[in-house]
Amino acid sequence: MNAIIEQIREELKQKSDPHTKTTGQNFFKEKVKIYGVKTAVVTKIGKAYDKEILAMNKKEVFALCEELWRSGFMEESFIACRFSYLIRSS
Repeated sequence: MNAIIEQIREELKQKSDPHTKTTGQNFFKEKVKIYGVKTAVVTKIGKAYDKEILAMNKKEVFALCEELWRSGFMEESFIACRFSYLIRSS
């Protein structure tokens, strides 16, 4: 697994909050996979990797995004969307 993904997942686990997880789940009728991290914190975590993402080629970034999407966790999908948007014009 990619080191960036491991770091992101570790940060998300560390920043998870049971109350945020419960209230986040209440927004959906169906069960969703969430860590329980507030969106602002997820954005900050993703932003911390901007330089590394911009140094990668599109194929590498899309592979990273694919792995984040496959997890099924909403916070990881937010970060994947951020990374793909970041390289949109490169």
